[in-house]
Amino acid sequence: EQQGFPATRFGTALSDNSWMRGYAKFHANDNQRLVGGDSNYDEDTKGAGGFRFDQKFSDANLQVQGDLYAGDGGLQATTVDLDERANVVTKRNTDYSGGNFLTRYSQELSNDTSYSAQFYYDRVNRTDIYANSSLDTYDGDFQVNSRLWTSHQLAFGMNYRHVDDEIIGGHGLEFIPNEQNVNLAGAFVQDEIELVDKTLALTLGTKFEHQDYIGGEWQPTAKLLWQLDSENAIWTSFSRAARIPSRAERHLNANLHVINPDPFTITRLKGTQSNSAEYLTAYELGYRTAIEKDLSMDLSLFYFDYENRSITTVGQPTVELHDTGPIVVVPATLLLDTDTYSYGGEAVLNWRATKALR
Repeated sequence: EQQGFPATRFGTALSDNSWMRGYAKFHANDNQRLVGGDSNYDEDTKGAGGFRFDQKFSDANLQVQGDLYAGDGGLQATTVDLDERANVVTKRNTDYSGGNFLTRYSQELSNDTSYSAQFYYDRVNRTDIYANSSLDTYDGDFQVNSRLWTSHQLAFGMNYRHVDDEIIGGHGLEFIPNEQNVNLAGAFVQDEIELVDKTLALTLGTKFEHQDYIGGEWQPTAKLLWQLDSENAIWTSFSRAARIPSRAERHLNANLHVINPDPFTITRLKGTQSNSAEYLTAYELGYRTAIEKDLSMDLSLFYFDYENRSITTVGQPTVELHDTGPIVVVPATLLLDTDTYSYGGEAVLNWRATKALR
């Protein structure tokens, strides 16, 4: 049940070329009730506030913004209690807080060239049934856009991200190691080439990313667009992407469930510790037609080829000694070790009935 949700927003012009706006909001939700009348233990209370400042110069723009939030709520979950040698329902308040800050500067160097630079910081704190965790993210980005001659629209840039986290687990969950510092650096270039004026366009690009535990990865892309006439177009594309394994996929160690009371047997999920990425190679073909002024249709075919997809494998049981007696552990391990593919098609009909209804 929602108990309250007050909110306010404000904005003002500081000068002819600068503006400030902000907000504050709060909400409180009471516990929901189950069919039998018991509390679902899911109450939630949160407050948040933030601001944004914009400054316009003759040929540049500056943006600065930030947010802060804090809240708490209830959470219940079934966890493995090794002392009780059973699955138990655990209830605990969840506390969380955080904030972020962003500044972005962009400038036009000429009619054909512009650049932008951005810095972003984010902080998250959370305490719940499973863990006490904190996460700090620092992110920097630089990009240039430039028109070369009359047929090339070039974009290139670079980025850097640093992530610090600490996760102190509880109730049979832990991350090994519980602290991690990760760096990700990358660069990209993309060129939109008009091969035939208003008829045939080719986009070529690639991105290179280097991350601490998977190394460097090239991720190319290409797209060809053929505008048959003012109502019909055909396009095809190719791209390759790499997904970095998550923190949980690499370092999680969690007791999931008691599957047998005698002998006492549990399942344990373990991270992969893999230094490889998951890859996707995508091939697509599409057609768009304008049937009427307010009616259009998109048809597309796709084939996705995946390498090193994440799967869970079950290993041989082992026996561990505990203060309350021996424990049989059935390990389930996450692995990036499966190649799969998918294919299909889509048909989308777009109808704009009125200016306000689509």
